[in-house]
Amino acid sequence: MAGRRFGKNVGSEVMEAWDVIVLGDGPAALHAAAEAAKEGANTLLMSATGLGEPGMAPLTGLSASLQESNNRSHREDTIRCGEFLSDQDMVSTTTAKAVKIVDLLERRGLNFRRDAQGLPMVRK
Repeated sequence: MAGRRFGKNVGSEVMEAWDVIVLGDGPAALHAAAEAAKEGANTLLMSATGLGEPGMAPLTGLSASLQESNNRSHREDTIRCGEFLSDQDMVSTTTAKAVKIVDLLERRGLNFRRDAQGLPMVRK
């Protein structure tokens, strides 16, 4: 996408145009906005609370096995918690990527709270 932000005069106001508009402020929204921008899309990220504003809900719902050599226990826990109804291939793929996603989000500027060992605080 070779997106460009441009203004269009409507009376005395200028309307802005975007290639991609992402609604939300969670990890998936941040990732989607970053990927769209990386591909050259002029991207707008919108949040109901405003990114980084006081009162913004803390990040929840991100799980990763940061201290394990593989994702086996994370995968098995996810399947068990889903009462074996989850698509097990999808669970395997998703849990295998979890540690990389935490690393990617940190490199893109997401600040995680840290535990006593200095690791990002995520669900295990």
